[in-house]
Amino acid sequence: MLTPFAQHGARDALQASQRFGALDKYLSEAVLPFYPTGLHIAKILCYTPRWRLFWVGFPEPLKQRQITRCDGVGRRWRKMEIAVFKTYVPEPKEPGWVLIDAEGQSIGRVASKIAAVLRGKHKPDFTPNMAMGDCVVVINADKVVLKGSKPRTKVYTRYSGYPGGLKRTVGAVMLAEKPVKAVEHAVKGMLPKGTLGNIMFRRLKVYAGANHPHAAQKPVKMEVE
Repeated sequence: MLTPFAQHGARDALQASQRFGALDKYLSEAVLPFYPTGLHIAKILCYTPRWRLFWVGFPEPLKQRQITRCDGVGRRWRKMEIAVFKTYVPEPKEPGWVLIDAEGQSIGRVASKIAAVLRGKHKPDFTPNMAMGDCVVVINADKVVLKGSKPRTKVYTRYSGYPGGLKRTVGAVMLAEKPVKAVEHAVKGMLPKGTLGNIMFRRLKVYAGANHPHAAQKPVKMEVE
């Protein structure tokens, strides 16, 4: 048997009864599907005026979980049943291999494509908090381009940690001397920060020329649109 967490006046109960349609939709579509099966008592916070917090309880063996709601001014409470399903979480699996040719591509456009593949956004089971992406092999990194005024206005900075240790490199010089670093810098800025982003970044293999040592993995070529 369920009881309300707070006492409501007659006017509050009447206003709550008028909002049952929106409340039922909120419970069935937004709240209850995310409960784990082993949970016995849960709190639900409904962001509707004068309807703050109430308790929800259900027995573990039942798939149909019972909740109660106010029936009107007389504070009559009746039960209703809602089917609850467990949230789908994909199983971790071995990543695939993708080959991307960066020749003639804008560095930002190719970096956004690489970041999407590393995160796994091209898969139907994409999960933001898991490393679901594939390993990416990038070739011809020395042939990427910076469009517009970026070759002379874009500046790459690094700092040694000592006074006077700030180093600046113009975009055109960076692409000419260290194209691999330029591509990796662009991709890393588009990945999540922290441990998850580090796992994704380690799956990136960038090479300046057209040759790469990953032929045994049989990477699938992917075009950059």
